[in-house]
Amino acid sequence: MKTPLTIEAAKAIAADLCAVRGVDLVYPEANDTRREVILHALAAVHRLGLGGWDYDTARARVSVTMPAVGLPLAGMLAALPLVGPLLAAVADSMARTAIYLSPAACADPVTLLAVIAHELGHCDQIAAGGLAWCAAYGLVPEVRAGAEAPCYAQDCAVIHALRGDSPQALMDGALERLLSYGLGGDDTMELARGVLNVMRRTLEHGGELGGPSHDVLEALRERGVL
Repeated sequence: MKTPLTIEAAKAIAADLCAVRGVDLVYPEANDTRREVILHALAAVHRLGLGGWDYDTARARVSVTMPAVGLPLAGMLAALPLVGPLLAAVADSMARTAIYLSPAACADPVTLLAVIAHELGHCDQIAAGGLAWCAAYGLVPEVRAGAEAPCYAQDCAVIHALRGDSPQALMDGALERLLSYGLGGDDTMELARGVLNVMRRTLEHGGELGGPSHDVLEALRERGVL
């Protein structure tokens, strides 16, 4: 008999995986003012028609990962158009990369672990690419597409394992959400579609993705959930 997945178990798994990576995990009830600054930056981008979310949507539904860059490097992040100074101020105030969860991410244990897999994907990207990658994410739609698509694949893999949603439906949902990222033309969306198609075919044939989703599923197996 499988062990039921509780929100307490999901939070414990999330804490363990973040600790391994040296990442801070901030829940919405902490009312961290840095998340509010990030949300206002996203809303400003949305109002200018460059993608993103309005403030109310972001506050309820958007989880974000921010790097800690330190004072010498904050100037590079500040150079990002429109929202750079706000994001640089947040990043400079942090000792470590941090995941700021939305209320929607904490609605149930499956969603929480799916979001954790997604955001840990960004943590791994930040660890590998550093600040130059962060700046490119903000400036170049193709980089943003190439970053977000594999992270959406990570959360899709967790949902598929725990809820059994079809890979095609998960891919379609991810592509719809990617429309909010200001990715530009059809070519950029095709890049994202190509990445997500790898996820779809892998899951349809009974395979499993590497990366944070694998770490989540291994932790669930250890707890007897899978």
